[in-house]
Amino acid sequence: MVKNNRIVAIGLEGFDDINQVTWMIGRDIFAQVQAPKGTFFYDDLVGMKVLSSKGDEIGAVTTVVKMPAGDYLLVENFYIPFKQDLFIKEIDSENKVITLTDLGTETCK
Repeated sequence: MVKNNRIVAIGLEGFDDINQVTWMIGRDIFAQVQAPKGTFFYDDLVGMKVLSSKGDEIGAVTTVVKMPAGDYLLVENFYIPFKQDLFIKEIDSENKVITLTDLGTETCK
């Protein structure tokens, strides 16, 4: 269960009472998690090469910025709205390449 953007409540199999896990308080817990098909963890997008709709290299994603109107990819000095199909044509995670639509390419001018 997601509490907010920094806290996620989880359950651990085999631990049914909070007193059984008090020794974990203050410790880091790591898990190998994969994003569901068609979705992405923002950390995975950072560093990906961004191509225009014509295949020209624009730059690489330096960060993902959360704004009230939505999330944006910061590429060079351009903010590209992170809306698939409208601004982003394809995300190729295997080759670490994001291809923009014509509208997405226009945001970089």
